[in-house]
Amino acid sequence: MLDKIDKKRDAVISAISDDFWKELRTNRAYHPLFWDFIDKERNSVLKLFELNVAPLTCTYRPFLSGLTYAESVQIYGEHQELVFAVEQEDAIELAERAHDWWDHHLRVIETAWALGVRQPYSSDRERELAQESYNVEHNMIDEG
Repeated sequence: MLDKIDKKRDAVISAISDDFWKELRTNRAYHPLFWDFIDKERNSVLKLFELNVAPLTCTYRPFLSGLTYAESVQIYGEHQELVFAVEQEDAIELAERAHDWWDHHLRVIETAWALGVRQPYSSDRERELAQESYNVEHNMIDEG
């Protein structure tokens, strides 16, 4: 949305969006979570209608005093984890990391827009702007 819609409405957002995408493309190795998971999974879902997350039945028995594995399954059900792709990385953990990645970058983009900083990534102000966003949030919580 940032690149396709928002940038058409605002010149500052347009510059920030261009700077953000330039950062992603230029420094691909620094953003593997985006390229290897977020972008790849988005394209898989939107273009192929495939989701690369699947349940994996765990074979361990939760520590429940006096219950066998069969009894614990009967009472609590089989424990399953969601795993992502072939590597079987924990899908919930991966989704949380993707959320945190987006949260950081959206904070940078929003704060840059509010302050009129057109190139938050090229000007090396990324961390400063993210920190400013956290500070504003904490101040609002403290006052609220």
